Amino acid sequence: MITAKVDMSEFNAAVKQAILHSSRSAVVVVNSQAYHLAKRSMAATKRADRNEIEKTLGRTGTGFKRTKTGKFFHNKKGQIAGRVKIFKEDSYAARIINSIRRKVGKKMLFGQEMERAVKRFVAAAVRSRGFIASGWLWSMQDLVKTFPLAKDGRPVKLLATLSKRLKHRGQRKGAARPARRGDKTPSATIENTALNPKHTRGAHNPIPVAMAGLRIGIRETLVDMKKHLEEKLKKDFKKVSTR
Repeated sequence: MITAKVDMSEFNAAVKQAILHSSRSAVVVVNSQAYHLAKRSMAATKRADRNEIEKTLGRTGTGFKRTKTGKFFHNKKGQIAGRVKIFKEDSYAARIINSIRRKVGKKMLFGQEMERAVKRFVAAAVRSRGFIASGWLWSMQDLVKTFPLAKDGRPVKLLATLSKRLKHRGQRKGAARPARRGDKTPSATIENTALNPKHTRGAHNPIPVAMAGLRIGIRETLVDMKKHLEEKLKKDFKKVSTR
């Protein structure tokens, strides 16, 4: 299992404030915020910027292709052609590639062989955004099952939509452990097991892609919670001041 640490202290503090000023139970607040976090992380992972992923994996700039003798390629107009992306020799991508090869008993790659391997690795990481993002769907499904039934039947409709989206996605690649009634300190956990190496497409590390999406998801959910809390406090203040 691939794991990574994320600082959730500010997020958790905001959830506690949301519980204090909500008419809903602590369990409902915790599970709904966990759901919003998974939903926003999924959307953010899908739109993870190619440029940022490449920088994380070690891209330093761009250059031009050369022949075996070191000469530049030219187009019909005589201009230098064949722009390529340049990755530093000891890039994050290169270290991951050789680490994987070492574990399976293969020889280390260097020079042009490594350059080609890094390009394939980066392309696979960028393509994997949708696959990694889909892992949050199972967490969302598990959390929706705990939502109170609204008059408009929204949780039921939402669950049906999620089930439909997951119908053809094969083996489960995520889960949630929702907060439960009776918990002394309600807490929820969301997991994305699409990050497990056995689920990923190609021999690459999905962490740079997944972490980018998760951090954006945390930030967006946090901003939304603070905004909602601010609006709630303003309404409460108006009620008190007009009495």
